[in-house]
Amino acid sequence: MSAETAVAPRRPVSAVKRHRFEVLDSLRGVCAILVVLYHYPNGSHLTSSEFIRGGYLFVDFFFVLSGFVIAYSYANRITDRESLLVFVARRFFRLWPLHLFILALYFLVEVSMKPAGAELGAVSGRNLPDLWRSLTLTNGFAMDHTSPWNMPSWSISAEWWTYIAFALLVLALPRRLWAGLVAMVAVALAALMATHSSMRITFDMGLVRCLVGFGLGALMATQWKSVSNWLGSVGTRKLAISEVLLVVAVTVFVASARLSHWSFLAPFLFSAALAVFAMEAGPVSRLMRGPFFVRAGVLSYSIYMVHQLIMGRLRNVTDLGGRLGYTPDPANKWHMDAMVVLMVVMVWVVAALTYRFVEMPGQAMGSTVIDRFRRVSRKA
Repeated sequence: MSAETAVAPRRPVSAVKRHRFEVLDSLRGVCAILVVLYHYPNGSHLTSSEFIRGGYLFVDFFFVLSGFVIAYSYANRITDRESLLVFVARRFFRLWPLHLFILALYFLVEVSMKPAGAELGAVSGRNLPDLWRSLTLTNGFAMDHTSPWNMPSWSISAEWWTYIAFALLVLALPRRLWAGLVAMVAVALAALMATHSSMRITFDMGLVRCLVGFGLGALMATQWKSVSNWLGSVGTRKLAISEVLLVVAVTVFVASARLSHWSFLAPFLFSAALAVFAMEAGPVSRLMRGPFFVRAGVLSYSIYMVHQLIMGRLRNVTDLGGRLGYTPDPANKWHMDAMVVLMVVMVWVVAALTYRFVEMPGQAMGSTVIDRFRRVSRKA
């Protein structure tokens, strides 16, 4: 979910100058909002649509994009113990500060709402062992039957350990990375298809699900010079048409394949979409460069991490309103549409705050730690 800033197309992995890949960043923001809507099935016109009910599949887009960007940025930079530690530190300070902050807020809410004399989690199921697994990012290891402490964080757990696996794979197979990635994707996909009927897999085998999408994205990165050259030879007009066709294909696929074995093809479809949109050559790409979508990309990690907490508090407010006689009518889709708009606005505002006051300071702290580590390493 929280990839490095993507870099410009048609450049080899070892390119020195790196640019922000605005279209892919914007698409990550759009997918984050779609996942938010999927987690809010309130009966509105939008959230009751087949497309939004399949919105969980956009988590696989996060995995594919992360694999592409991480491999593109680091496949040639992880060469020894020091570079491995720097990579791990960067990813840690990208993920964990916001994760810790949200868990702290959940803990405060849980303590404040705990009935007198009751144990922590007696009502909500949020107990201390599950909290510890969330803190250590092991809540995607199928050790519990749910993931009550900020449920979406199972995918952060999956990405974190996939980062580690990728870095070790780079060190082990520097000249045959593509072969290791193909094997990783094949084994992980076979395991998922043997144990599940669809890609709706979270805390039970979320890590394995991540390996598939991340591996495909990373594989695309290892072949990106050839792929981008071929796509560039296709021509701008055909790329523009391809963008529109891919939007239609993804929409139809997500709506129709969401609970079937066909959903296992989602990472492959998203990989194709990523390659085309990485060229930034069509009308959808121009739309994605608009200020709203660019900002959504910037806030995507915060949007994803805060939305469950905000939804819970919104439910608390509507429950209170119901006791006072003021509550939206659940049977009125227009009322529910208004609730969706309110929820998304609240998530956006809180995400902007957490990005400014949690994510950015966390990354700055990481840069400071890495700089100090490098100075000490040079002296040693």
